[in-house]
Amino acid sequence: MHWTLEELIGAFRCSFVPVQVLVVDDDVTSRAATRRTLEHLGYSVIVAEQSSDALRLLEGTHAPVDLLVAEVRMPELSGLGLAQALRERFPSLPVVFVSADIADRSPCGNIAPPVWFVPKPFLPAELIAAVHGALGIPHGPVEPQHAL
Repeated sequence: MHWTLEELIGAFRCSFVPVQVLVVDDDVTSRAATRRTLEHLGYSVIVAEQSSDALRLLEGTHAPVDLLVAEVRMPELSGLGLAQALRERFPSLPVVFVSADIADRSPCGNIAPPVWFVPKPFLPAELIAAVHGALGIPHGPVEPQHAL
């Protein structure tokens, strides 16, 4: 596989600067699996059960969020609504949406790129490919199929 200089620089930068990922999912199993996968790769992960919890967490910190991984369908504020709210604070925030309903992919396309969609249930490699794609990092042998 041949990588561009820009891709290599991005991968190198991420290996030295912790990438802060906000994971928001009301399904405890999915949330835990996503957290484990991302932490195993060296990402710094903040988790929240609901969008409102995520917004409260971020109000109390000045730490930047480099990536949002969010379930599309959640009570109160959807993952789409959360992404729009966070884009006010972080305009170029990459987003990876997850959902068990493939029909949720269409509305995700209304969010400005970079936006990715991963259908549940997903393998760790599928999540990793989407995360790397959203962050612009070379993703190795698994080709991402879910860019919007």
